[in-house]
Amino acid sequence: MWVDVRYGENGDSAWDLYEFNGFVGTISSGRSKMAKYEFLVEDKKGLNDLVIEVNPSSDHDSAIFEGAAK
Repeated sequence: MWVDVRYGENGDSAWDLYEFNGFVGTISSGRSKMAKYEFLVEDKKGLNDLVIEVNPSSDHDSAIFEGAAK
């Protein structure tokens, strides 16, 4: 599994700083799992324009989330 974060109008890459309780294993249908990641967005204005891509494996499509950080 990999996670990519981009921000701002130019789609700058955020630095992947740390993975807390990284995701391991599979998810049964109707269930969920959680992993925490930490990224550095160098420009605070970029927090208003985030694109987060989560890809579980090369066999699956990515999930893409867009919007502002809270």
